[in-house]
Amino acid sequence: MEDQKRRQVEYHEKEHYRARIPRQADNSNPLIARLNYYRLRKMMEMIGTPLAGKTVLSVCGGDGEEADFLQKLGAEVTMTGSARYLLPATPPLVLILFRRLECNLDETSLRRNASANLALSGSLALLLSLADYQFSAIYRDFASVLRRSHSSQDGGLWFTGEWGFRAYIEQAGGQELGRRDPRPKPGDLLIIPSLATPYQTLFSDNLSLDSVAMVAPCRVIFDIPPVPSDGILVYTLGMPFYDKSDGMDFSVRFVSPDVNRVLQQGRLLPSNGRRWQVEEVPLKDIAGKHGSIVFEAELGGSGNADADWLAIARARVCERNGPSETVLFDFREHLNQARIEPAPGVQYHTDQNLPVFPMTFWLQQKPATILRGRYEYSPASRLRLLDAQCHAGFWSSGWGLLPFSFASRSSVLESISVYEITRRVDAYGESTPSWYQH
Repeated sequence: MEDQKRRQVEYHEKEHYRARIPRQADNSNPLIARLNYYRLRKMMEMIGTPLAGKTVLSVCGGDGEEADFLQKLGAEVTMTGSARYLLPATPPLVLILFRRLECNLDETSLRRNASANLALSGSLALLLSLADYQFSAIYRDFASVLRRSHSSQDGGLWFTGEWGFRAYIEQAGGQELGRRDPRPKPGDLLIIPSLATPYQTLFSDNLSLDSVAMVAPCRVIFDIPPVPSDGILVYTLGMPFYDKSDGMDFSVRFVSPDVNRVLQQGRLLPSNGRRWQVEEVPLKDIAGKHGSIVFEAELGGSGNADADWLAIARARVCERNGPSETVLFDFREHLNQARIEPAPGVQYHTDQNLPVFPMTFWLQQKPATILRGRYEYSPASRLRLLDAQCHAGFWSSGWGLLPFSFASRSSVLESISVYEITRRVDAYGESTPSWYQH
């Protein structure tokens, strides 16, 4: 179990953490800002002792505002993301709290405080139970509908999401789809909730790819081994800053002592570059020859090197045998051995003024799914558990919702979309984390 947790943490850090986007509290609403300040000040009043030089454990710190606040007071702060590991500490903490109250209150006031605490806690527990029952019923009802409308003969059933949604869909025969999981095939169904922590996959409209970035004007030269007659050059191309560019010229050539052959060339327009596009070039004409493949990018009409960027992903030379392929040369893996030729005198405004470097980009891709249905659920009661319309004042790990709220009007609490997979995705370079494999 510990090894699995460690691998999950490593995967999360690699796939989702972005150091350039720090966690931060959302204090744009004056009321939220006042409440955030009030709770921190009240916390210090309850602690009742200076924290300078002391070690403090912040449990479920969310956006990290508490940790930052305590650190400014001189404390050494450690954060942990889950409260369940500290639940055993709750009883002694309650006893310590009441022992402090005994020192500050007379017996009558203490009894009143204890009674009020029990009454309020009991009421809150009942309300939370009702809200949780309504919330879990959404996924139970949807799973019942799914069983009636889908059989195992209809194709695979996949889902993204957690909580009770995951439990009920797995009982209905669904399989969890990993973020970089290419297994679904055309005709399979993909189920995505709006609230139960959905996430991006290889089948989402937006796709991140580890790429070779080229800032025009420049060229990069890769020495490749001789290729067979059925060899193919495959790569995925996009323009990271398509909205700031008016287009650019791009070419791929094979160069050897006796050959200078254009394999592909053309003008890439923003209307096309805004989406990842897969290119396949047969290499029959250069079979058996020693030489180099040259990728070259030229400026568009505006001559703006800050906008004319290319992203080349999944670039490889391979040979195919039916649905499988054998990779003979991977361009990104050999980038350190490539020869990079910048244009003289050009300022690329990149690290070390390099025009070619590895980087990960997000772009749209050709749709891989089609919407087949959407199911919306509005509980009869106005009690809400994790209502997407009730923001908690911070945004951490992609979401930040009040755990319990009351809706002033009837609204949709959860919307579940059912998609049909329409095509296979290029899975080169992708691997399914071991905890998704069966």
